[in-house]
Amino acid sequence: MPEASGARLEPVRRETLHETAYTEIRAALTSGRMKMGESLTLRSLAAALGISETPVREAVRRLVTEGALEAVPNRSISVPVMTRAKLEEQRQVRVELEGLATEMAVANLTPTDIKHLAALDAQMAAAGKAGDTVTVLARNSDFHMSIYRASRSDLLVDLIEITWLRAGPLLTLVDGRPEMMKNAKSAHRDLLAALRNQDPIAARAALAEDINAAAEQLDAVLGDDGRG
Repeated sequence: MPEASGARLEPVRRETLHETAYTEIRAALTSGRMKMGESLTLRSLAAALGISETPVREAVRRLVTEGALEAVPNRSISVPVMTRAKLEEQRQVRVELEGLATEMAVANLTPTDIKHLAALDAQMAAAGKAGDTVTVLARNSDFHMSIYRASRSDLLVDLIEITWLRAGPLLTLVDGRPEMMKNAKSAHRDLLAALRNQDPIAARAALAEDINAAAEQLDAVLGDDGRG
Protein backbone atom coordinates (compact mmCIF):
# COMPACT_ATOMS: atom_id res chain seq x y z
CA MET A 1 0.00 0.00 0.00
CA PRO A 2 1.52 3.32 -1.04
CA GLU A 3 2.50 5.79 1.66
CA ALA A 4 -0.02 8.60 2.15
CA SER A 5 1.04 11.87 0.65
CA GLY A 6 1.17 14.99 2.79
CA ALA A 7 0.83 17.29 -0.21
CA ARG A 8 -2.74 18.24 0.65
CA LEU A 9 -1.98 19.06 4.27
CA GLU A 10 -1.66 22.64 5.47
CA PRO A 11 1.63 23.43 7.25
CA VAL A 12 1.37 23.56 11.02
CA ARG A 13 1.85 27.08 12.30
CA ARG A 14 3.42 27.37 15.70
CA GLU A 15 4.02 30.64 17.51
CA THR A 16 7.56 30.87 18.81
CA LEU A 17 8.27 31.27 22.51
CA HIS A 18 9.79 34.64 21.72
CA GLU A 19 6.54 35.85 20.16
CA THR A 20 4.53 34.44 23.06
CA ALA A 21 6.75 36.21 25.60
CA TYR A 22 6.62 39.45 23.62
CA THR A 23 2.83 39.33 23.32
CA GLU A 24 2.30 38.62 27.03
CA ILE A 25 4.73 41.28 28.31
CA ARG A 26 3.31 43.79 25.84
CA ALA A 27 -0.24 43.03 27.03
CA ALA A 28 0.85 43.47 30.65
CA LEU A 29 2.31 46.89 29.84
CA THR A 30 -0.67 48.04 27.78
CA SER A 31 -3.23 47.03 30.39
CA GLY A 32 -1.36 48.58 33.29
CA ARG A 33 -0.27 45.33 34.97
CA MET A 34 3.26 46.77 35.24
CA LYS A 35 3.91 49.95 37.18
CA MET A 36 6.07 52.94 36.35
CA GLY A 37 9.60 52.52 37.67
CA GLU A 38 9.10 48.81 38.34
CA SER A 39 12.36 46.89 38.16
CA LEU A 40 12.34 43.59 36.30
CA THR A 41 14.88 40.91 35.48
CA LEU A 42 15.03 38.34 32.72
CA ARG A 43 14.94 35.64 35.40
CA SER A 44 11.78 36.99 37.05
CA LEU A 45 10.01 37.44 33.71
CA ALA A 46 11.02 33.97 32.54
CA ALA A 47 9.81 32.43 35.81
CA ALA A 48 6.47 34.24 35.56
CA LEU A 49 6.01 33.04 31.99
CA GLY A 50 7.25 29.52 32.70
CA ILE A 51 9.89 29.57 29.96
CA SER A 52 13.66 29.99 29.64
CA GLU A 53 15.43 33.35 29.64
CA THR A 54 16.49 33.19 25.98
CA PRO A 55 13.10 33.96 24.37
CA VAL A 56 12.40 36.51 27.10
CA ARG A 57 15.66 38.28 26.27
CA GLU A 58 14.59 38.62 22.63
CA ALA A 59 11.15 39.91 23.64
CA VAL A 60 12.63 42.45 26.03
CA ARG A 61 15.07 43.65 23.38
CA ARG A 62 12.13 44.44 21.09
CA LEU A 63 10.25 46.26 23.83
CA VAL A 64 13.32 48.33 24.70
CA THR A 65 13.60 49.34 21.04
CA GLU A 66 9.93 50.38 21.11
CA GLY A 67 10.51 52.52 24.20
CA ALA A 68 8.20 50.40 26.36
CA LEU A 69 11.04 49.19 28.63
CA GLU A 70 14.45 50.59 29.56
CA ALA A 71 17.69 48.68 30.03
CA VAL A 72 19.55 49.84 33.14
CA PRO A 73 23.27 49.44 34.00
CA ASN A 74 22.87 46.58 36.53
CA ARG A 75 21.53 44.27 33.79
CA SER A 76 17.96 44.61 34.93
CA ILE A 77 15.07 46.17 33.06
CA SER A 78 12.88 49.03 34.19
CA VAL A 79 9.42 50.28 33.23
CA PRO A 80 10.00 53.92 32.18
CA VAL A 81 8.83 56.66 34.53
CA MET A 82 6.42 59.17 33.06
CA THR A 83 6.95 62.93 33.36
CA ARG A 84 4.39 65.68 32.91
CA ALA A 85 6.09 66.76 29.66
CA LYS A 86 5.91 63.22 28.25
CA LEU A 87 2.29 62.94 29.37
CA GLU A 88 1.35 66.10 27.46
CA GLU A 89 3.13 64.83 24.35
CA GLN A 90 1.26 61.53 24.62
CA ARG A 91 -2.05 63.30 25.15
CA GLN A 92 -1.67 65.27 21.92
CA VAL A 93 -0.59 62.26 19.89
CA ARG A 94 -3.30 60.00 21.33
CA VAL A 95 -6.09 62.49 20.65
CA GLU A 96 -5.08 62.66 16.99
CA LEU A 97 -4.38 58.97 16.35
CA GLU A 98 -7.19 57.49 18.41
CA GLY A 99 -9.61 60.18 17.31
CA LEU A 100 -8.97 59.35 13.66
CA ALA A 101 -9.28 55.60 14.29
CA THR A 102 -12.58 56.15 16.13
CA GLU A 103 -13.94 58.31 13.33
CA MET A 104 -12.99 55.67 10.76
CA ALA A 105 -14.50 52.87 12.85
CA VAL A 106 -18.00 54.35 13.04
CA ALA A 107 -19.14 53.10 9.64
CA ASN A 108 -17.74 49.61 10.28
CA LEU A 109 -19.22 48.86 13.70
CA THR A 110 -22.32 46.67 13.64
CA PRO A 111 -25.06 46.67 16.32
CA THR A 112 -23.53 43.42 17.60
CA ASP A 113 -20.14 45.12 17.88
CA ILE A 114 -21.63 48.02 19.82
CA LYS A 115 -23.47 45.61 22.12
CA HIS A 116 -20.11 43.95 22.83
CA LEU A 117 -18.54 47.35 23.57
CA ALA A 118 -21.37 48.17 25.97
CA ALA A 119 -20.79 44.84 27.74
CA LEU A 120 -17.08 45.60 28.13
CA ASP A 121 -17.92 49.02 29.54
CA ALA A 122 -20.38 47.47 32.00
CA GLN A 123 -17.73 44.99 33.13
CA MET A 124 -15.31 47.87 33.62
CA ALA A 125 -17.86 49.76 35.74
CA ALA A 126 -18.62 46.70 37.86
CA ALA A 127 -14.92 46.10 38.46
CA GLY A 128 -14.53 49.75 39.47
CA LYS A 129 -17.24 49.40 42.11
CA ALA A 130 -15.52 46.26 43.39
CA GLY A 131 -12.16 48.03 43.58
CA ASP A 132 -10.65 45.63 41.03
CA THR A 133 -8.23 47.96 39.24
CA VAL A 134 -6.59 45.17 37.20
CA THR A 135 -9.92 44.26 35.59
CA VAL A 136 -10.84 47.93 35.12
CA LEU A 137 -7.68 48.55 33.11
CA ALA A 138 -8.01 45.30 31.13
CA ARG A 139 -11.61 45.99 30.11
CA ASN A 140 -10.76 49.61 29.31
CA SER A 141 -8.01 48.40 26.98
CA ASP A 142 -10.38 45.87 25.37
CA PHE A 143 -13.04 48.56 24.91
CA HIS A 144 -10.78 51.05 23.18
CA MET A 145 -8.78 48.59 21.09
CA SER A 146 -11.98 46.96 19.81
CA ILE A 147 -13.02 50.34 18.43
CA TYR A 148 -9.64 51.14 16.92
CA ARG A 149 -9.37 47.77 15.18
CA ALA A 150 -12.75 48.44 13.60
CA SER A 151 -11.06 51.30 11.71
CA ARG A 152 -9.54 48.53 9.55
CA SER A 153 -6.31 50.49 9.42
CA ASP A 154 -3.40 48.28 10.44
CA LEU A 155 -1.03 51.25 10.42
CA LEU A 156 -3.19 53.28 12.79
CA VAL A 157 -3.65 50.35 15.16
CA ASP A 158 0.11 49.69 15.21
CA LEU A 159 0.84 53.33 16.06
CA ILE A 160 -1.85 53.41 18.75
CA GLU A 161 -0.55 50.22 20.33
CA ILE A 162 2.91 51.78 20.62
CA THR A 163 1.50 54.81 22.45
CA TRP A 164 -0.50 52.52 24.75
CA LEU A 165 2.65 50.51 25.49
CA ARG A 166 4.22 53.66 26.87
CA ALA A 167 1.08 54.96 28.57
CA GLY A 168 -0.19 51.71 30.10
CA PRO A 169 1.95 51.69 33.28
CA LEU A 170 0.80 55.24 34.04
CA LEU A 171 -2.81 54.06 34.18
CA THR A 172 -2.11 52.20 37.44
CA LEU A 173 -2.42 55.63 39.09
CA VAL A 174 -6.22 55.36 38.74
CA ASP A 175 -6.14 53.01 41.73
CA GLY A 176 -7.91 54.69 44.63
CA ARG A 177 -9.09 57.64 42.53
CA PRO A 178 -12.83 57.20 41.87
CA GLU A 179 -13.06 60.54 40.03
CA MET A 180 -11.09 58.99 37.15
CA MET A 181 -13.60 56.16 36.87
CA LYS A 182 -16.47 58.66 36.98
CA ASN A 183 -15.03 60.67 34.10
CA ALA A 184 -14.28 57.54 32.06
CA LYS A 185 -17.84 56.31 32.59
CA SER A 186 -19.26 59.60 31.32
CA ALA A 187 -16.97 59.70 28.29
CA HIS A 188 -17.69 56.06 27.41
CA ARG A 189 -21.44 56.71 27.66
CA ASP A 190 -21.13 59.61 25.21
CA LEU A 191 -18.91 57.55 22.92
CA LEU A 192 -21.31 54.61 22.84
CA ALA A 193 -24.21 56.96 22.08
CA ALA A 194 -22.29 58.48 19.17
CA LEU A 195 -21.42 55.03 17.82
CA ARG A 196 -25.06 53.93 17.99
CA ASN A 197 -26.05 57.09 16.13
CA GLN A 198 -23.27 56.54 13.57
CA ASP A 199 -21.99 60.06 14.25
CA PRO A 200 -18.22 60.11 13.59
CA ILE A 201 -17.76 63.73 14.71
CA ALA A 202 -19.49 63.16 18.05
CA ALA A 203 -17.59 59.89 18.50
CA ARG A 204 -14.27 61.61 17.94
CA ALA A 205 -15.23 64.39 20.37
CA ALA A 206 -16.22 61.88 23.07
CA LEU A 207 -12.94 60.01 22.61
CA ALA A 208 -11.00 63.26 22.97
CA GLU A 209 -13.00 64.05 26.11
CA ASP A 210 -11.98 60.68 27.57
CA ILE A 211 -8.27 61.16 26.85
CA ASN A 212 -8.13 64.82 27.88
CA ALA A 213 -9.96 64.31 31.18
CA ALA A 214 -7.72 61.40 32.13
CA ALA A 215 -4.57 63.32 31.14
CA GLU A 216 -5.62 66.32 33.23
CA GLN A 217 -6.06 64.18 36.33
CA LEU A 218 -2.88 62.20 35.74
CA ASP A 219 -0.97 65.45 35.24
CA ALA A 220 -2.11 66.57 38.69
CA VAL A 221 -0.96 63.27 40.20
CA LEU A 222 2.45 63.53 38.54
CA GLY A 223 2.72 67.11 39.76
CA ASP A 224 2.02 65.97 43.32
CA ASP A 225 4.74 63.33 42.96
CA GLY A 226 7.24 65.93 41.82
CA ARG A 227 7.63 64.64 38.27
CA GLY A 228 7.89 67.90 36.36
